[in-house]
Amino acid sequence: MPTTETATILGAGALGAAMAARLGEANHDVRLWNRTADKAQAVAVEATGVTAITAAGDAVSGASVVITVLRDGDAVAQVISEATTELDQGAVWVQASTVGPQSARALADLAHEHGVAYLDAPVSGSTAPARLGKLVWLVAGDDDALERARPVLDDLGSSVLHVGAGVEGSSLKLAINAWMTASTVAMSDVLALCDALGIDHDTFVEALEAGPLAMPYALQKLRRWTIIRISRASQ
Repeated sequence: MPTTETATILGAGALGAAMAARLGEANHDVRLWNRTADKAQAVAVEATGVTAITAAGDAVSGASVVITVLRDGDAVAQVISEATTELDQGAVWVQASTVGPQSARALADLAHEHGVAYLDAPVSGSTAPARLGKLVWLVAGDDDALERARPVLDDLGSSVLHVGAGVEGSSLKLAINAWMTASTVAMSDVLALCDALGIDHDTFVEALEAGPLAMPYALQKLRRWTIIRISRASQ
């Protein structure tokens, strides 16, 4: 099966590493860069189709899609500023770091300044969904840039939502994170109530799953907490 795209991922943290491994398995030619080169090299040793590159400029040269998955807006701006001169004219920069709308606007301005096609495209989902190609892309940007990036985005995600033309993706990501946090806090409060009332957690979950109130994300966190609790009890 022929390679479909040359994709670069800048950032070899948990999410970036999972993206790289997934894209390599999907037959893309993947370049992976990280400020700490050993981290990218460790991923490349284990992953099919992934090459660790030591310089960000070399990593983006010749790539049709460049994905940034870095710590914050300042880190993204610094790395991409060093690499923009090496970007191919037809490359699409997919900014997937969670940076918030203010930083996303500054990065969009940086892309415009350098004539680079830019997508504000954080994701809903973490390492496991990335590894399975089940991320939800929250994409804002130009239609043409999105279509050019789609072969890569589709192999990483179960859904690509085009939510606007500016930085609506980063705004939506903040709202989703707030929902996630509120759900986790609510589950914690309810578990404390169950303990106070003498309700077994498994019984509580069984009741939720029997009706329409079961929230997959909250139940996933509850099951993980149950495993941790049992492990601690056995120590």
